[in-house]
Amino acid sequence: MTRLSDQRQNKQKQQGTSGLDSAALSSLNTPTSVTVYDTLDSLPMTGLSIGTKALVGQKLYFTEGNGWYNVDVIQSAFAPYWDTEPNASYSIVDSATPLLVIAKALDSDNPNLINQSFGTDSAQYMVDITRDSSVFTFTPKTKTEIGTAVAAGNLTDSNGDFIYTFKWSDGFNFVTKAVTIEYNPVDGGGVWYGDRHVYHIGFDDGSSLVASDTLEYFSITSAGTVQNFGNLSALKHSLAACGDASRGIFAGGKVVPSGNNWGSAVNIKVIDYITIATAGNSSDFGDLDEIKRNHMMTSDGIRGISAGGVNSNGSLSNAIEYITIQTTGDGSDFGDLLGNYYNGSAFNDATRSVIIDGAGNATIEYVTTQTLGDATDFGDHTNNQNHSGSSDATRGLIIGGNNQNTISYVTIQTTGDATDFGDLTVARMQSGSASDGTYSTTVGGTNSSTASYDVIDRVTIQTTGHATDYADMTVAGYEINSVSGNAA
Repeated sequence: MTRLSDQRQNKQKQQGTSGLDSAALSSLNTPTSVTVYDTLDSLPMTGLSIGTKALVGQKLYFTEGNGWYNVDVIQSAFAPYWDTEPNASYSIVDSATPLLVIAKALDSDNPNLINQSFGTDSAQYMVDITRDSSVFTFTPKTKTEIGTAVAAGNLTDSNGDFIYTFKWSDGFNFVTKAVTIEYNPVDGGGVWYGDRHVYHIGFDDGSSLVASDTLEYFSITSAGTVQNFGNLSALKHSLAACGDASRGIFAGGKVVPSGNNWGSAVNIKVIDYITIATAGNSSDFGDLDEIKRNHMMTSDGIRGISAGGVNSNGSLSNAIEYITIQTTGDGSDFGDLLGNYYNGSAFNDATRSVIIDGAGNATIEYVTTQTLGDATDFGDHTNNQNHSGSSDATRGLIIGGNNQNTISYVTIQTTGDATDFGDLTVARMQSGSASDGTYSTTVGGTNSSTASYDVIDRVTIQTTGHATDYADMTVAGYEINSVSGNAA
């Protein structure tokens, strides 16, 4: 193997070219095999070792670990090299903040390098990519857009990364750097679900109305034993719940004095919270803006929304209030529903909170979760009342109801009436539902007489069909309120 002439090496040094160094050049004397490739683009980009050689057509190339260099002594062009080399990895902060990466290459005898940079297939569904000279801008897609890509099967998950390969060529040689770019659109932007389903049992016996403070949990992804989580601050029922993947909120309801004298229960506005990854008793969060029970709650992973319910004097409410889940404190006014609703359900995507009336009306309404204001009509449903709800990034489920085993669904960003999804294993109301972003699990419930259930059903949210029996509670119960979040 012939070394480059001293004259050419000196010329390269004089012109400030750092693309070839002495270690790489001396490696050309090492007797290693040469792999033949049909085209320059077929040269490998990763796992490169100094001194590896390749033959493309009649041109010989070698690598010093980063790029491929043509060493044909007949050629007079020198290879591109990094002036500003990008890092090995980057993270996109959130869906509102573009990532800027400088990847600047130079060439000692060619100022007009060709940009041949490219990303893996998933990149197009996660970011928009633009370039101004050597500055590459990665503008993240919104959580909703990524959720749509997941639902369409273009992405396997809402969280993840992609590879972007920065590549500059002079027509003969090129310098390249494969970079990992991580984008978790839920981070800093809110997520409301996780693998762990935690629920409160309002009544653990259908016939004697024994109120409970018990919290239990199980894995939504992999079936296993239901376990005790801890206790709320008091014996309660008729409350509502929401969460942000790390913290679960249980708000309002009726508190039952000691001795379980159900007839003396009083409406409250107390908010309890738990850390979903750590089993234990709840802590005080603050108070709702008004005393209420049988209201509806949901969350975009940042802000928790409480809507409707029954006030302390027994009148129905149309009030919407909100809390910031990671900041303890009292509820604040958000706006109003179009009507007075209770015994319903709610769910959300990254931008909308959808409230489903359960007072015997068919009304579905929605608000933009991060924008204060009154609700807007969404459509109608047929699940009667006392149903539960859950959602993934794009679709919301209305589950069960009085004397019903029906599951219906809506596409959250598309207003309209609910559509039939499938059936639960048994007809029930006052169950609790939660999602891990793929599956929805529904816990317990009761029929219109005295029977309560210990069955836990599961469906795949993006695939219509009937529910399957997934697991069993430790004790039958109803008036269930559920959250989900990360187990660690």
